[in-house]
Amino acid sequence: MVREQKERYGTVTLSEDTDKQRVLIEYSSPNIAKPFHAGHFRSTILGNIIANLNEACGHTVFRINYLGDWGIQYGLMVHHLKKNGSEAILDRKSVKYMLELYINANEEKEVERSLPEDEKITTMESQKIFKKLEEGDPEELRLWRKCRDLSVEHYLETYKKLGIQFTAIEGESMYLTQTKQLLEDLKQKGMLKFRSETGVGYMKLKPDGLVEEAVLVRSNGTSLYLTRDVAAALDRHKRYQFDRCHYVVEQGQYLHFKQLGRILKELDVEWAKRYEDTLHIGFGRIAGMSTRKGSIVLLSQLLLDVKKVIIENMEKSETTKVEGDEKDRAADILTMTTLVFWDLKKPKKRDYIFNWNELIKKGAMDGSLIHYCHSRLCSLLSIYYKPEMDEGEIDLSLLTEREAVNLINKMIEYENVVEAAVLSEDPFEIAQFLNSFRNQINSALKTLQVKDKDPDIARARLQLFKCCRTVYANGLQLLGITPLEKM
Repeated sequence: MVREQKERYGTVTLSEDTDKQRVLIEYSSPNIAKPFHAGHFRSTILGNIIANLNEACGHTVFRINYLGDWGIQYGLMVHHLKKNGSEAILDRKSVKYMLELYINANEEKEVERSLPEDEKITTMESQKIFKKLEEGDPEELRLWRKCRDLSVEHYLETYKKLGIQFTAIEGESMYLTQTKQLLEDLKQKGMLKFRSETGVGYMKLKPDGLVEEAVLVRSNGTSLYLTRDVAAALDRHKRYQFDRCHYVVEQGQYLHFKQLGRILKELDVEWAKRYEDTLHIGFGRIAGMSTRKGSIVLLSQLLLDVKKVIIENMEKSETTKVEGDEKDRAADILTMTTLVFWDLKKPKKRDYIFNWNELIKKGAMDGSLIHYCHSRLCSLLSIYYKPEMDEGEIDLSLLTEREAVNLINKMIEYENVVEAAVLSEDPFEIAQFLNSFRNQINSALKTLQVKDKDPDIARARLQLFKCCRTVYANGLQLLGITPLEKM
């Protein structure tokens, strides 16, 4: 089966037995004015892999990155920029400077927490800025565009290093017209109520024990993230005609997506009624990181640090076979592999504490070992494997050793592992499979020699190792990793 199906092995049955759908998956979705940090990385890699798994099942997948480029958090940063900052510094330091401003603004907001509402200057000024932005103030729009463009430039550089691509990069700001129309429609239908004492607009929902209403308009008349999410979901369905939609977001946002699903259901949206329970694909939090408190780990710095360690290890190794640009490309792939396998050490629902030092030391070594196994197989096959060996059947009776039988059983297991990952929407089992498979391959490479062996035995073993390389590479590619042939 592996010889016949090649790169499709492990997913052929899934793609043949699955009813094909159009699937939209939203993931990554950082907020502008904040650098890409390790927390965003978790949404990015999980979303990318879940998209890969859906494509492997034969679905048409739309990968959407939905930037948080609108809202009070932006007003908070700009308030501090106008009060204590400088546009000249913003032009020079870009996103890192925006982060400094955002953290300082939140410190001010925290100090004002115990004050009466009419004395919380930072909050009030942030809301004023956002309201002017929603009303189309030219100066506020000019500054917003600058911050957005600088942020997007920063994100695109990071995605390129990670090898991540999207069908579209959108933003909350895309849906301002649709959001206003949504609110107007809800008013006309009598579904949007307003509290007389505050002016807050909300929608009543059929109680289910968790949510009974959803706030869609602030007291000052501005929209919320939830409002724009509803408008975006409705508009996207018109453009992409998807059958189902998923949001790969940290599980702390469970109630937000519960509200989103309930609102769409109340609006009689058919796809939302069918898939309300699977709308949100949640994952555990990386503990010890907070943008507001300034304790985040910047992904750009993390990538540089891991890559530096990997290059140092490559230069120390006597077996390194790549140089120049080839070495740099290999180091980038090894860096991505390190972070992916580090994140997939536990099931996606588990929280974990980020440990920089442990990742740099142990994670970088584990990432290299993943590719070392694949490159060993490539090297063996390049020396001893001949094209004519592809002809005819393999005499499996010659593969009697325990190591050979273990490899065959492991390859049989791969199909079930992929199917389980699809059903659970969790790539953890694929990563665990590859780590175990790697150890078995390395053990077999020591035992199942091909040099100077009987030609029929050597041919059978080479066919086995070629199939192992195929399955191993298939698993890596599902995880969004390009297998290295030499390193």
